[in-house]
Amino acid sequence: MSAIPPRSPVVDHVDDDETIALLQELLHFHTENPPGNEAPAAEYLAGYLGRLGFQTRCYESEPGRASLVARLPGRGGGRSLATSTSVPSGTAGRAIPGAARSRTAGSTAEARAT
Repeated sequence: MSAIPPRSPVVDHVDDDETIALLQELLHFHTENPPGNEAPAAEYLAGYLGRLGFQTRCYESEPGRASLVARLPGRGGGRSLATSTSVPSGTAGRAIPGAARSRTAGSTAEARAT
C-alpha cells in the first residue's frame, strides 16, 4: 500500500462550487450511448475552457460524435503535460437522482464516464 501523496498547492486554487456547477451543467446533456451525441457537451466544455485561456478544437468522427482537444500554452518553454479523457456519458434509462439539482453539506453526487 502506498502512502497518500502530499496535497498539491494547485488544489488550493480549485473552486468547489464552480466545479460542482460545471458538472451539474454537464449532466443536462443527453450523451447516452448509443447514439452518443457528445458534440453539444464537447462544445459547451470548449466554451468554458476557452474563457479560461485554453485553445480548443472539436473533432467529429461522425455527426454528433465529437472529441474535444484543449491546449493551455505554457509560459516557460519547459516540459508539457498531455492528458486524455472522455466526455461523461450516461447509460440509457439511468439517471442520477438529484445530482443536477442540488448539493447539501457533506453530500456527494458521483457520475462515471462510460
